Amino acid sequence: MTNLPEVNVRNILKNSKALVSLMDNIRGQSLAIVPIYTFAIPEDYQKNESNPVIRVTPVPKEDAHYADNERFLVDTFVQVDFWINKKDTSGLALMQDLIYQELHKNGYERYQPERSIDPDYTEQIMVTGLFRGRIYNEQS
Repeated sequence: MTNLPEVNVRNILKNSKALVSLMDNIRGQSLAIVPIYTFAIPEDYQKNESNPVIRVTPVPKEDAHYADNERFLVDTFVQVDFWINKKDTSGLALMQDLIYQELHKNGYERYQPERSIDPDYTEQIMVTGLFRGRIYNEQS
């Protein structure tokens, strides 16, 4: 496990066979790669036919917990976004729930879900979730 929460979350989601299968089912086909990215989605995958795609980004916030003047626990925060075609949202709730379940069983808790039309891609709905995870100091 890396100390980069966005990489940890991306790897958790990429390794979920159920999530990858659901994404392929919603899309109607599998892609050459698993379209789950950190920071930016390549332009080739910003098209309706590539949806759903997932992006994981860090949230610039960190809470540390101390004991005996030693940092033993850090709360980290990430944002998980996915895009789905506005014309067929039948898999939206299932995908949102599956992302939550995968991250929850790996120590992340969602604290703010949201859905909206993406102003840059008006044919797509952007689904956002903010998650908090914990990293324990290995030396504690």
